Amino acid sequence: MHERVSLIGSFSRRASVWKAYDVAAQGSPGSREVSYTALVYGITGKGVRLALYDQLFKPSEIAHDVPLLAAM
Repeated sequence: MHERVSLIGSFSRRASVWKAYDVAAQGSPGSREVSYTALVYGITGKGVRLALYDQLFKPSEIAHDVPLLAAM
């Protein structure tokens, strides 16, 4: 099962988080609906973002990389 994480707060507060993770977002500051890129980060066992998977990733790519990332 996939866990979905959502941010709450003003558009400008969410925008600072999106920027930190290189997520492109569209929407007006007063809008409750926002479109954004779908990215999955591969993070090492030490918490370093090392891989980036776009919305068209294949699960086999992540399955291959997870043991490698965990060992780093």
